[in-house]
Amino acid sequence: MKKILLTLSALMLATNMFATTEKAYATKTASFDLAMIMPNPEQENEFKKSPQEYQDGMEALMKELEKRSMPWQEKSNKYNKMVDEAKKKGSLASKEAKEKQQEELLTLQYELRMGQQQLQQFQQERLGALQGAFYEKAKKAAKQIRIAQGWDLIVIAFDADAKCDITENVIAALNSEYNAKKAAAKKDAAKKEVAKAK
Repeated sequence: MKKILLTLSALMLATNMFATTEKAYATKTASFDLAMIMPNPEQENEFKKSPQEYQDGMEALMKELEKRSMPWQEKSNKYNKMVDEAKKKGSLASKEAKEKQQEELLTLQYELRMGQQQLQQFQQERLGALQGAFYEKAKKAAKQIRIAQGWDLIVIAFDADAKCDITENVIAALNSEYNAKKAAAKKDAAKKEVAKAK
């Protein structure tokens, strides 16, 4: 009986030590959803919830792409018009006129392909730069939140339990930092205007 009691006591002591050790090494983990912080602009609902700086950056990129694509849109319209004219004239055009027109169409088609490739490359480079820079800002904000809220670890997740999801906190921190920078820039611009006026 004494041996059984000693064994039970030793077992209870070991169990208690294990439970204490387990609690001491439990990791407090939070997560944020990067797809909510940097969504595709085509996902309107998510895009409207993303940080303002990201929205502004994407809108500026879209405007720049639109501006750069205008000359290519004009060439595309010219190409389509030439194709329609070629169809209308059909057999009425001379062999030399057809060959000349075919050559012009091929040249224009080549230029359009090259322009499309240049636009795609520009878009990929600018989008990559924007998202890369913004990823670093999101990491910095998440780190600040981790320290302030006492999390041991922050991970990027796509579907996390609400009690450990800090996505909205990261977005709020990014918006706060962006708004502070905009206010400071506005204040500096006003100071420069006053200095110019003197």
